[in-house]
Amino acid sequence: MSAPVPNLERRALSGSFANVASIVAILLQNLALVPVLLHRWTPETYGIWITLLAVQSLLFTINYGQEAYVGYEAARLVHQDKAALPGLIGAGIFIGIVIIVFEVALVVGLGLTHFTGLFSVGPALDEGWKPLAVVIGCWGGFGSAANILIRVGYALGYYSRFTFLSVLYRVITAVAIGVAALLGGGLWSAALAYGVATLVTQALLMVSAIRVIRNYDIAVGRPRLGVVGGIVTKSAVISGTSLLDAFSNNGLLTIISSMLSPAVVPSFSTLRTIANTANQGVGIIMHPLDPDMIRYHAKKELVKLYEVFGVCWTVAGSVINFGICSLPLFIEPLYRAWTCGKLPFNFPLFSLLVVSVAVRTLGHPALAFLQATNDVSAQARISAARAVLVVSLSLVLIRPFGLVGVGSALVISEAIGAALLPIWHAMRAFSGGDIPFPVGRMLVAIVSVVLVGVTFAILCVRPDLKLVVCAASCSGVAALGIFQWSMLLGETRSRLLSLVPVPGLAR
Repeated sequence: MSAPVPNLERRALSGSFANVASIVAILLQNLALVPVLLHRWTPETYGIWITLLAVQSLLFTINYGQEAYVGYEAARLVHQDKAALPGLIGAGIFIGIVIIVFEVALVVGLGLTHFTGLFSVGPALDEGWKPLAVVIGCWGGFGSAANILIRVGYALGYYSRFTFLSVLYRVITAVAIGVAALLGGGLWSAALAYGVATLVTQALLMVSAIRVIRNYDIAVGRPRLGVVGGIVTKSAVISGTSLLDAFSNNGLLTIISSMLSPAVVPSFSTLRTIANTANQGVGIIMHPLDPDMIRYHAKKELVKLYEVFGVCWTVAGSVINFGICSLPLFIEPLYRAWTCGKLPFNFPLFSLLVVSVAVRTLGHPALAFLQATNDVSAQARISAARAVLVVSLSLVLIRPFGLVGVGSALVISEAIGAALLPIWHAMRAFSGGDIPFPVGRMLVAIVSVVLVGVTFAILCVRPDLKLVVCAASCSGVAALGIFQWSMLLGETRSRLLSLVPVPGLAR
C-alpha cells in the first residue's frame, strides 16, 4: 500500500508557509513568555530558567546529528532501497534513547557532585539541576523517537504537516510554562508543566508519524549493530558542527551565568532576542533562493549564480540594515514595557548585538551557498572558528567589560567566522571560473554594514543626536540599496518586482 505524495508545487508552497509559521511561533514563544515570567519571577530566577534551557539546548544538539543523518539517509532510501528503512529507523531510535539516558545521567552526576564547570548556574545549582533533569527526561520519553519518525515523514513528502505540528508543540509548551508561572509556581512548577506538555505532545507527534509511515508499508525494525555503528560514525561531523554552533549561542548564556550572575542573563537574552528577530528575517528572505544556488552551480551558470548573491546583498542588506538603523528611535520604550520595567536597557550591548546581525547578513549568501552545495569541510571550519573565537574572547573580555565584552566577542567572531571565512570559501569555489566573483557588489554591501556600525558607535557616545543620526544612516542605507538595485540585471529586477502584488509594477 502507498499513500499519495503531494505534488511539488503544493509541497513547496505549504513548506514555505510552514517555515514562516515555525519562525513566527519561535518568536512569539520567546517574546510572549518574557513579560509573563518577569511579572512573576525575579530577574535571577528567570536567569536561572534561561540558563537551564540553554544547557538543555546544548545537550539536545548531541541528538541532532544522528537525527539529521537518519533523515538524509531516509530521503535516499525511500527511492533506492525502501526495505532498508525499518532497520535505519530502529537504529536511530535506539541511539536516541541511549543519548537521552546519557544526558540525564550527566545532569544528575554534575548536580550531585557539584562538578559544574561549563554547566554552572551559580549558587542556585541545587535548585536548578533537578528541574533540568526532569525536562530532559520527559522529552526523552517520546521526543527522540518522534524526531526520527518525523524525519522519515519529511522524506515521504510530509514536511509541512509535521512542521505545523511542531508549531503546535511550541505553543502548548509555552502556554504550559506561562500558566505555571501565573499560578505562582517557581522553577519546579515550570519544569513539571513543560515536561508534562512535552511528554503529551511528543507522544501525539510520534503516533501521527507512525500512521504516516505505515501508509507506505514501513515499520520500525530491530536495531542492528552495524547500522548503529554506521550512524554514529557518519553523523559525528554533523553533531560536532552543530555543537560548535550551539556553543556560539547557548554556550554564551552558561558563561554569563557562571562568571557574572544568573540575574544578568535575562538582559543579554532579551536584547539578543530582539537582534535575532532581524536574523530570522534574513532567513525568510534567503532560504527560498537556496534551490537556485544549487541549480546554477550545477549548471555552471555563474552569471545567474552571482545574481543570486547580488539579490541577497541588495534585499537583505538594504531591508535589514535599514530596519536596524531605525531601531534606536523606538526600541527602548518598547523594551521597558516588554520586560515590565524589571530589566535595564543596555544600549551599548544592544548596539553590539545588532551590529553582529548586520555583519552576519553580509556573509549569509556565501554561507547559504556552502550549505546548499554541501561543502561539509568548509562549514566545519567556519563553525569551529566562530565557536572558538566567541567562547575564548568572551572568557577574556567578560571580567573587565561584563556583557559589553561578550557582545564585542560576538561581533568579532561573526565578522571572521560568519562573514570573512564564508566569503573566502565561496570565492575559492569560484576561482576556476571564467567570470570573476562580484567583488564590486560585495564592497557596496560591506559599506552598508560599516555604516550600521558607525551609526551605533556615534549613538553610544552622543545619544542626544538620535534623530539626526538615525535619519542620516537610514538615508545612507537606502541610497546604497538603490545603487545595489541598479547593479542587478534588468531581468532580475523585473522578476523581483513581479513578486510584489501591484499591477504593472514589473514593467
